[in-house]
Amino acid sequence: MSLPALDIVPLPPAIALPARGYWRRVWRQVSRDRVTILCATILVAIVLSAIFAGQLAPADPYKTSMINRLKPIGYRAYLLGSDELGRDLLS
Repeated sequence: MSLPALDIVPLPPAIALPARGYWRRVWRQVSRDRVTILCATILVAIVLSAIFAGQLAPADPYKTSMINRLKPIGYRAYLLGSDELGRDLLS
């Protein structure tokens, strides 16, 4: 019993694809995950608020003023109001 002759078909030349780096693949996978993006956004917001804390809340958090006690939200310099001792709640 003889085997039939096999026709050998040449393969087309390999197409050279640009090499993708490790970090590019990592970034692509991370950017597709919504939970990771949300957590990263929250983390960046916390870090930025810690860095710019002096500009976000310029008032002294320990300074009391009985005249300015229990002020409502949005009152003059008290964006979040004041407590029962007149301290700025934002600070």
